Amino acid sequence: MGSYLKINPIRLGKFNNAEYTNFMNRTLNQAVAVGIEKIGASEALIDNITANVNKMTEIVAQSRASVETAQIAETDKKADELIVYLMATFRTNLTSPIQAMRNAAETLYLKTKPYVGCQTLPQGQQIQKMRGLLSDLSTADMSAHITTLGLTAVVEELNTITAQYSALIEQRTASQLANKLDAGKTVRLELDEQYDDLVTIAFVTSVATPSKEATDFVVYMNKLIADTETAYNQRVAQRGKKEETEVEKE
Repeated sequence: MGSYLKINPIRLGKFNNAEYTNFMNRTLNQAVAVGIEKIGASEALIDNITANVNKMTEIVAQSRASVETAQIAETDKKADELIVYLMATFRTNLTSPIQAMRNAAETLYLKTKPYVGCQTLPQGQQIQKMRGLLSDLSTADMSAHITTLGLTAVVEELNTITAQYSALIEQRTASQLANKLDAGKTVRLELDEQYDDLVTIAFVTSVATPSKEATDFVVYMNKLIADTETAYNQRVAQRGKKEETEVEKE
């Protein structure tokens, strides 16, 4: 009995969604390129694989709006208004006829200069700046100046809004991650089975009715599997080196 060129096994579960989707997309493209009839694949199987590859592509790339998005937008608007009001009040009171208020405004204006315009930054950066601003305003001296300008309630509200803003961002991130993981897991299970069907049919066809196209598909798949494994191993190795470096820094 002669030996036949087989498609090498691959453990698909270890790959992240991006790696997995790239592998499946390239497999699908090659099957179509050589001619699905040459590898014994049915149009129904190819259609099902195509549909699931498209779903995985969307899962990898998606940044869908969630329930938290509207709340985040509203909270962001409140934060922006409070920051603008604080900064404007500091500037306005630089010319106050009341000496104590003018002194307080001068100190606060200089102290908060690094935070001017922070409401225009991306959400993550804005939250960090807001925390820094509140930290600077929380010292005894700064708190006294805030009281002098009658801004205690404003600062307290900004504290509350900052905490809400941060919590909403974290909640949205967690929700999006959970949705992606759940959706991706279901689609991948289907694709795994479809991939097994495809490569099994292709191998059997290459043996039963040999053709250049069928052989080309098997050769391509083995090269793709090897390249995908290499890329995965490099990513894992790089991650390990990064973690080692971080430990050394500590």
